[in-house]
Amino acid sequence: MHTVRIPKVIQFGKDALSEAEYPKNALVVTTAPPELSGKWLDRMGIQDYMLFDKVKPEPSINDVNAVISEYKGKNPSALIGLGGGSSMDVVKYASAEFGVEKILIPTTFGTGAEMTTYCVLKFDGKKKLLGPEERFLADRAIVKILCVTLARKQQKDMIVNLEMTLQEHYANKRLTCYMMQL
Repeated sequence: MHTVRIPKVIQFGKDALSEAEYPKNALVVTTAPPELSGKWLDRMGIQDYMLFDKVKPEPSINDVNAVISEYKGKNPSALIGLGGGSSMDVVKYASAEFGVEKILIPTTFGTGAEMTTYCVLKFDGKKKLLGPEERFLADRAIVKILCVTLARKQQKDMIVNLEMTLQEHYANKRLTCYMMQL
């Protein structure tokens, strides 16, 4: 038997970022510097939040520990992973320490980390795939539909990326019948 697990709530659409409601005193975790993350936060319309923008690409357990040590005592109401897989994976792993809602918002077209029960972090300099684990699943994913706003070339690049991802799944030795139907 195969099981597909997805976030409890998936909010999507052209205006999903601005129409979603965000909890007060949430911690937004991102890799983006303020001049870039500020644009996303403005689109979201989020108020009364804390920002951790020091996640490094290809994050390690040290990034997770930095979030926990800096914000655990500040009692955030939710953790929001804003960005690519790096910031979302840090939120996935750190959320167990906080025991609050986990909201994942992708700003890139990549691995689909906002929808998975997996987390990728470095331990002692070595990348490790963790999961599948229920604790890595988002409580809520907010996805702006990128195809609507992408230029024609970006749409073609996205299709090629999707095609390559599907081929990787097809070649995977642990292929499930669900993946084969994709």
